[in-house]
Amino acid sequence: MSVLDILLKKGIIAEKDVISLKKRAESSGSLDDVLKEAGVSEENILDSKGEYHGIPVRKVVDSEVTSKILEYVPEESASYYGFVPIGVKDGALEIGILDPDNLTARDAINFISSKVSMPYKIFLISQSDFDRVIKLYKGLSGEVTKALTELETEFVSDALASAKEEKAEEKKASKIIDDEGDQDITEAGDTKNIEDAPITKIVATI
Repeated sequence: MSVLDILLKKGIIAEKDVISLKKRAESSGSLDDVLKEAGVSEENILDSKGEYHGIPVRKVVDSEVTSKILEYVPEESASYYGFVPIGVKDGALEIGILDPDNLTARDAINFISSKVSMPYKIFLISQSDFDRVIKLYKGLSGEVTKALTELETEFVSDALASAKEEKAEEKKASKIIDDEGDQDITEAGDTKNIEDAPITKIVATI
């Protein structure tokens, strides 16, 4: 029994449309898109696919997908293989997948499971839920970038203050009274000290 047969059995699509939908799906390569164009809801499509594959369906709750959960699966792997971490329950990593027939994705999940030393459970999720989790990765990256920027600004300010203090101490220690020489000490010198500060170089490298 196919996904179309299940939808037909549930009365969601008409028998006269099955052949047409099947041909269009074979031509486009995406049964989901064809069904959506025919007016079948994403929820009905997902439930039928879950029944077909024998995999439980899961609605993703954003609040459960924390930054710690996202750490279990790299963003690149999630985007490439079509699966995302959606929670941890009873010591098992819960994985939301788009295509359970993707054997390469299954192998990748097995690898990640062994790497984090944690068993896993697979759930079928919708494309919209998958896209939302991928956006959570983007949000996490943005927060890290913002934090680094703020950190660098703080360090630069501290370095500037330290550079000025060092200049003042040097003037005091040398006791050189030279009006012309004093005028040569400009903000450019302060900037050079900031650029030479090790912590500033580290932040710039990051």
